[in-house]
Amino acid sequence: MISFEEIREIVKRYKNPVGVVLGSHSALDAMGGLRNFGFKGLIYTTKQRAEIYLREPRIGKPEEIIEDLPSTVKRDFYVSNDLKDIIRKKDRWMEAVLILDRYDEILKPENIDCLLELEGIQIPNRAFAVYVGGEKCEKIEKNFPVPILGSRTLLKIENREEVEKNYYWYLEQAGIPHPKAFEYEVVKDGIRFKEEVNQPLVLKIPHAARRLERGFIFAANSQSLEEKVRKEIEAGNILYEDLKDGRAEEYVPGVTANFNFFYSPLYAEEDWGEIEKYIDTIKS
Repeated sequence: MISFEEIREIVKRYKNPVGVVLGSHSALDAMGGLRNFGFKGLIYTTKQRAEIYLREPRIGKPEEIIEDLPSTVKRDFYVSNDLKDIIRKKDRWMEAVLILDRYDEILKPENIDCLLELEGIQIPNRAFAVYVGGEKCEKIEKNFPVPILGSRTLLKIENREEVEKNYYWYLEQAGIPHPKAFEYEVVKDGIRFKEEVNQPLVLKIPHAARRLERGFIFAANSQSLEEKVRKEIEAGNILYEDLKDGRAEEYVPGVTANFNFFYSPLYAEEDWGEIEKYIDTIKS
């Protein structure tokens, strides 16, 4: 395990830190936030995902009004498949994109050395934990001695099936309301609930094809869900062996919303308008 003391000594040497983020959907928000505070940012991504970051550069100085986009991109934006090249050109970019063949190539010793030389601080997201972390995020905890914004050891709590103290455990310990879970047993052709449930349910279970994602099966009650699970197994949408890792919960109807933004402690006292009002309403 990489110790807090080790990371603290690294950070003490930093003079001009650079935000580093794996290229997933939240990377654009992170880059926008870094730009707004005048920090340089580095996205590392793959050839398959690079286009979105080349199409959506987060360039310009804080509060700068950009009148000539092409010239500003030339001034502030840099792309390379060589991290050493990006370091050599550090003085000429505000946002850089590193194109890799695979995300986990960032763990190569030469890339780690470059991130430290760059004074990089990793801004973690779920994709970072999945594509770089490996099982229980052990590669991040043991083989990624780059400072991380937030807790290195908490990244694994989203690996629900790999750790006992996952985020459900933390929700329960903190007394935070969350959907009630219902127990079932795995039987020959699917699942059987230990007690009949007469309310809408959702089964969350690993997807058969997209193994890093979960599938969701909705049903009016436990009997309906048992029938749907049998059909989904027959159709090949879920795997029988994954049933042991599934979780059946009450379905809580409501608006599905995902607010992505760059949060800074400097904004902790700011008024967030309608979002804040409705969050307060939900909590009351």
